[in-house]
Amino acid sequence: MSSGDVVIDLGAAEPWRAPDAPPPARRRWRVRWVAAVVLGLVAGLLPGAAAPGVPSLLHVEIGVQRVVMGGGRMFVTRYTGEGPHRLETYDTGSGRWLWGADFGDGQQQVAGGDASVVLIDTAFAGRALAFTQVQARDARTGAELWQRAAASVDGLAGGVVLLQDLTSFRQVDVDGGAPPTGLENRIVAVDARTGEQVWELVAPRGSQISFERDAGKQAYAVRSMAVLDPGGALRVHDLRTGAVVRTIQLAWSGNVGMFVLGDRRDLPQPAGARGGQVAVSASGGLRYQVYDLTSGRLVWQIDAEQSAWIFGCAPGWWCTGGNQGMTGYDAATGAAVWRSEGGEATLGADGGRLVLGGVGADGLAVPGVRIVDTGTGATTRRLERWRPVFGFGDRLTVFWREEGRPATVVEQLEARTGRVTVLGRTETGEGEPMCDNDARSVACVIAGDLTLWRAPQTRGGGVAS
Repeated sequence: MSSGDVVIDLGAAEPWRAPDAPPPARRRWRVRWVAAVVLGLVAGLLPGAAAPGVPSLLHVEIGVQRVVMGGGRMFVTRYTGEGPHRLETYDTGSGRWLWGADFGDGQQQVAGGDASVVLIDTAFAGRALAFTQVQARDARTGAELWQRAAASVDGLAGGVVLLQDLTSFRQVDVDGGAPPTGLENRIVAVDARTGEQVWELVAPRGSQISFERDAGKQAYAVRSMAVLDPGGALRVHDLRTGAVVRTIQLAWSGNVGMFVLGDRRDLPQPAGARGGQVAVSASGGLRYQVYDLTSGRLVWQIDAEQSAWIFGCAPGWWCTGGNQGMTGYDAATGAAVWRSEGGEATLGADGGRLVLGGVGADGLAVPGVRIVDTGTGATTRRLERWRPVFGFGDRLTVFWREEGRPATVVEQLEARTGRVTVLGRTETGEGEPMCDNDARSVACVIAGDLTLWRAPQTRGGGVAS
């Protein structure tokens, strides 16, 4: 892009602002919202210049703490300062308000939701973990469906909610130090609508449980669950019934510290399929061992630094990341092919490209996003002034701050091409965006303000560089 490229102003339409306290259903006034402008022209975007004003579907000011999308709905946790925390629900395609409800005592957050239910985790400050609870509400009406004490949400999969049972933590006080080791690891699956128990699993002592998240969906969407025991037996379970659908005997023995079957950026094979790999480390150990999921044999192993963790960063590649940088390993051989110095986090991967974002010592985003070739580690594109957005959903988002203006521009980044498309602009110049998205729209919370924009492919165009 050259400095001679043109910036097109899409107009400065006034977004609709939600009321602090939506009216009762019988007197609900017609919500006004602004449809995004359909624009077929594409122009360049230069950081530091005024960004186009993409009209928003919805803007909620003050007190927004968290946003979670699912089932075409946007679930918003909000604190107005005049009463208890609230859960407000909107349609993601239009920004239309659907329903709201006051939370009770304790600290609540939305743990996940779909078109049927929304799940709320609650923790009571200064109490034992056993006094946490999970509440389910009807996603269409907001009516309470069920509650379960001494539990927290691990995931949601096709009408089944996976809960971590915390009754064995009954004597452990959150403020009194770390929980003792060796406590029972128990998973309870319940019907999402009724809360009735469907199945349960108690992992043997020294075992660990790993969830494989569903690619391209929200962080709480689970695709598979597996248990690795000290004898090396890796069992994959059906999420609907709890039945074991596959057993792989690994050449492993000892208490398991962690194991990774993969997440949305990992090897292409799911845990229940033939092929694929699993990375394992012993309890308290710094050595990662990678096993073949067909034969169970050890393929390769590495010694990692104290702060490093291992994850599948792209198809056919494992990465370790830590305070000293990131290293990419060929999944077939374990050869360290490339290394990145300094603090960076993985944002996503596609088409042999890996997107890395700058992270400061305090864990906050810093300017510097780059795209690297996963085969060589070479940087194919660098965005010097963009910062990564650490959020949910399957879109890679970045942001930058306008010079001399209290404004933030949020954009979508394509890993394969390096193309950047404007999602929206807010008049907030401080705080980091926390974003989520679905197929229809993108929502970001910045310094307590929430803005919802149409996704680029649903508004007929965008502005790109």
